[in-house]
Amino acid sequence: MKYKMNLLVLLIVTSIYSCKNDAVRHENINSSTSISEYPRLIDSLGLQSIYDDARWQLYVLQCDDTPKLEDESFLFSPIKPLGGLNLKFESLAIAGDTTDIYFSFTTDQEVEISNCNFKHLRQNVFVGKRYIKNNDSFVWYLHRCSPTKDYYVGPVDPKRIRTAKDRLINPLQPDVVRYINRNRKDLNQWFSKEAVKRGIIK
Repeated sequence: MKYKMNLLVLLIVTSIYSCKNDAVRHENINSSTSISEYPRLIDSLGLQSIYDDARWQLYVLQCDDTPKLEDESFLFSPIKPLGGLNLKFESLAIAGDTTDIYFSFTTDQEVEISNCNFKHLRQNVFVGKRYIKNNDSFVWYLHRCSPTKDYYVGPVDPKRIRTAKDRLINPLQPDVVRYINRNRKDLNQWFSKEAVKRGIIK
């Protein structure tokens, strides 16, 4: 009888310990998912570098652009350039060696700044980039909900991209660097941190 009681106690203790461990493992999994800086799809496909590059390039290219309507009126009051808005991941399209990644500039109220919602935007906002495996000769920018075709520059010598004076090829021009530093407090948080990480903001 005493043996059976000891065995019962041992089983109960083992069961409780096992449940606690399962709870800890489950919490760790949830925590690692919640603090991930990448969308689940990007993580699962290992496309973090493409995600970071595209988001950075789209911000740098248009950070000082302020959305206007065709009548020259500003979309925001007070005025807020694209560099201060959130650039949210939207979708991914993969076909063969080509990967298209799309984002959307959104306000604090989650309103998308594009021709999807504002038919009379003065300029078309680039919201995506195209990457072709083993081909760095072209720089592709993508639109959404726009009559304008996707825009590309090329062929370009990959070695010249970082020194080119054309902002569409090399968005990080000297005047853009100055703008980022002068307006760092007004930039989107991710964009500002990325600028520090890349040594643009000293």
